[in-house]
Amino acid sequence: MLMMKEVDQQRLTALTGKTPFERYESIRQQTLRVKSARDHGEFDLRPIDFKEWVCRQFEICAMMSTPPPIELVELTAQLLRVDRPRRSKPRNPEKFLACIEYVAENPSATVSEVRRAIDYDQQRQIRQWLNSHAFQEAVVLRRFEMGITGG
Repeated sequence: MLMMKEVDQQRLTALTGKTPFERYESIRQQTLRVKSARDHGEFDLRPIDFKEWVCRQFEICAMMSTPPPIELVELTAQLLRVDRPRRSKPRNPEKFLACIEYVAENPSATVSEVRRAIDYDQQRQIRQWLNSHAFQEAVVLRRFEMGITGG
């Protein structure tokens, strides 16, 4: 399971005082404790410290040339919130609709022009809307409703 060069194995053992197998099991056990603490609301590490800890565990696994324990992968997925469904509605729906209306009338509008026209200072959000497939479909539909062709 653990495949390391002899030099790396000796270096890691010297650094941690544990064999690669013991280190791997230690990572697994620490991860289980962290998951349990998070699930019970007893977790007290600052987010940045926790992220650094997770990264360090992945680095150690890479150094040992072994995949990380499944518990660490699951914890990382939980942190990244990959289990949550994507947002079904756009943020600030009023501005989203205003953006559709403006772009339907002005198809070559830039992000800055849209921002000024709809009085919404979230350029990054506007850019995300303009690049989304759902937004582009809504603009085409609105242009059709307005009787505008081409463009």
